[in-house]
Amino acid sequence: MLSVRFWQQTDLPELMRMAAITAWNITPPDDKPHTRFETVATNAQQSLLRVLNAPFGNAVVALDGSRPVGYFLVAVQHHDKTGEPYGYAADIYVEPAYRKSGASKQMHALAEEYLRQLGLRTLTNWTHAHNPLGQKASEKHGFRIHMLMMSKDLRSAQSRAMTATP
Repeated sequence: MLSVRFWQQTDLPELMRMAAITAWNITPPDDKPHTRFETVATNAQQSLLRVLNAPFGNAVVALDGSRPVGYFLVAVQHHDKTGEPYGYAADIYVEPAYRKSGASKQMHALAEEYLRQLGLRTLTNWTHAHNPLGQKASEKHGFRIHMLMMSKDLRSAQSRAMTATP
């Protein structure tokens, strides 16, 4: 039987390990040849620590007995136009053997209650376009498209421009 609770210092090694795995798993396939797992892991672990050390940053941990098998990392950010604080789902991971066990639902529920108690009315997250499972999971938890971030590969535009003839 899984349980959830807020993170404790003793969970940190497992949270660091899971942060590295999830960051690598969501790294766009086109980016993987240009980086290393260690670099992605270090950046993810630093991000995890920044959130946990930020005011009101927190993590909900899913446990099998006393062993962490998942986590949901939340931060409090401020809207760039209104200044209103809102919750940000910074990261989530559930060990493969525990997926579809209800762990994610339980973690979301506790994190959302925490953010409500802080007086927040909105929770957001970023889900990469190349991550349809993450998009589906977000929708399952009630997230809807709020903004759409787009990118342009400058290398391909530059190469087209350099090879164009006048």
